[in-house]
Amino acid sequence: MQQFILPIKREFWEHSAAFIRTPIIVFVLLSLAVFAAVVLGSKAVPTMDIEYQRSISGNTRAASEANEKVRAFEYSDLVVGQSNDAADEKNVEGIPSIAGGISKATTIVANVPYIIFGSLLFIILFSYALSCLFADRKDGSILFWKSLPVSETQNVSTKLFVAVFVLPAIAWLAALLLSVVILCVALLAALFSGQDGAVSLVIQSQSIVGTAWRYIGTFLAISFWFLPVLGWLIFASSTAKKSPFLFAALPPIVLMMVEHTLLNSHYFIKVFMHFSLGMDPVQCTLMLLQPDWGNLAMVFSSTTFWLGILFAAGFSYGAIWMRENRYER
Repeated sequence: MQQFILPIKREFWEHSAAFIRTPIIVFVLLSLAVFAAVVLGSKAVPTMDIEYQRSISGNTRAASEANEKVRAFEYSDLVVGQSNDAADEKNVEGIPSIAGGISKATTIVANVPYIIFGSLLFIILFSYALSCLFADRKDGSILFWKSLPVSETQNVSTKLFVAVFVLPAIAWLAALLLSVVILCVALLAALFSGQDGAVSLVIQSQSIVGTAWRYIGTFLAISFWFLPVLGWLIFASSTAKKSPFLFAALPPIVLMMVEHTLLNSHYFIKVFMHFSLGMDPVQCTLMLLQPDWGNLAMVFSSTTFWLGILFAAGFSYGAIWMRENRYER
């Protein structure tokens, strides 16, 4: 069992900045931003309340004057009934739906932490995949790790496991904790607002558990879809002598230029963008904005995804072969 746990621990030792410190720093900064926003927003509440009360008083006064004028006409019973209905509709339209506004706002706010840490997940995934098999060759620690009873197949498989499961789990956990912080701050703001029913309204509008559950499927869908790109980046990390980024970026750029020059087509760039941006930019955005386990089902039901798995397996095998047959001093 230890031989499976040790490689994962190694990833945390070597990439503690990306795995631990970066999410913590972003979490702390966002938490402070939430507190600051509530403090600054609370100062504007009295002014908003005064203006709101003035608008209500003005609407009530105008409605009263209209009713008095209507009563002076003939058929007062019928007309007064109609005027009261019109005044009620006017008042209903003039008064904003506070409950509806809070419900929509809390729904949007519940997704914000996952959108932020989901975007951060993209950056960490690319950075990790490019450096995971290059760093130990650069500092010479590869000789020490090769002395351990861990095969290169297990080593590369561990990198993929961390990229597909561990990193999304870290991003999801950080987003969940930030959601809890936002909920606690919202409850405190509602408690000290002095408005009747504000606390219960905030609690009813929040759906932390449901949102967190749906984003598990979304984060997994994103990480699985990126497997071909992750495989290529890991292969570049195992092969490049100086700059894994240039090694990973130059071949696709050259292929795009050759295809455009010789065939006057852009098929390769479409395929590359299809995987690197998550199907297409619009759908990639929708996966984060509209979380659901259906995103994972959509990925698994895609023929393109399974074709990409073959490329990911080929790149992974290439990385394993390079690690086993290449020695650098």
